[in-house]
Amino acid sequence: MHLRLAYRWIGVFVLLAGGPVWHEVRGQDPEPANVMVEVRTLPVQTLRLSDFDPLRPERAPAFLQITILNDGQERDLLVEVQARTARYGLLVTGRKRLRVVAPMAVVALSNRDLDDYVVEDAGNELVQVGLERNVLPAGEYVFDVRVFDLSLGGSVPVAEAEEILVTENPGRQLDLLGPGTPFGQEPGVVPTSFPIFQWFSDARRFNFAVYEVLPHHRSAEDVLGSRPVFALRDTMIVGNVLAYPNFAEALRPGGTYAWQVEAVVETASGPMALPGEVFWFVVEPGALSTAGQVGGGAAPLSPFPATTVARVAVQPQEVTVQPGATFRFEATAYDAEDLPLVGVRPVWRVEPAGVGTIDEEG
Repeated sequence: MHLRLAYRWIGVFVLLAGGPVWHEVRGQDPEPANVMVEVRTLPVQTLRLSDFDPLRPERAPAFLQITILNDGQERDLLVEVQARTARYGLLVTGRKRLRVVAPMAVVALSNRDLDDYVVEDAGNELVQVGLERNVLPAGEYVFDVRVFDLSLGGSVPVAEAEEILVTENPGRQLDLLGPGTPFGQEPGVVPTSFPIFQWFSDARRFNFAVYEVLPHHRSAEDVLGSRPVFALRDTMIVGNVLAYPNFAEALRPGGTYAWQVEAVVETASGPMALPGEVFWFVVEPGALSTAGQVGGGAAPLSPFPATTVARVAVQPQEVTVQPGATFRFEATAYDAEDLPLVGVRPVWRVEPAGVGTIDEEG
């Protein structure tokens, strides 16, 4: 960026024999600044209020990385960062004076290094929204970084850059579909010790756990405080369906079990688990107790081992059905290689119960 400065006219008084004469000497233009700045953000899905703590910025997670490359001159640099959104406008401004920066020096800093924070009016409005939801609204967050040389007056930036961070806030929607009913209601009954668990969510990563409900458990919190009979972390789950595997501890016929899914989202502080509701169910006495073996005559849900079903796709996922009208859903089961499985028949159910009926054909 070229910096225009007024020429300096210097009068030099010279004593000559014929009397005093003024000579005008023109000062030289300073060389244009060639400072470079680069800004990057971590790939996060959710931003929280604590990520913009103006009182204790050093405790905030470092999600904004700034790198400055000075040119061949020693400079007195100041960095200014502004965060804004299209909906709310300018949110916050932070500054950091680097003072004397040596020629060709590389300076790296993050949002944790900024000081002199100023929260704008739009930022105060966003704080109220964040307090209600515990996270900042999803959308585009634009970070404008400008570098000033105070030795040149500091009115015009010598370098600037922009970074856009798009957040989605997944995990806000997490609904369990089955098996079972919400904890506290009459538990549902399943005909197999290897049920297929399904849920609906806008997230893409999940934690999953199944617990046995014991006589001394009085609440969902009591159940979740016990050791799960089976659990999987998010790296082992694909999609929104999980068939209880035959290598896991078999669910005992006649036993009562609860299960929960957590949506895992990326934040500036790292992965964060958002717990969903707790469902529970009773395994029907005489149910399928081992893979391929039926006790009491109960039929398996499909002719395939439970572990072959990786996900189930339902089309459409959402539809409005008017009272008295009918609609047919289509369901396709896929294996771990995302190939469709032929001959797998899903078990359909309407949740919540009482709002309608659905037959075995969907």
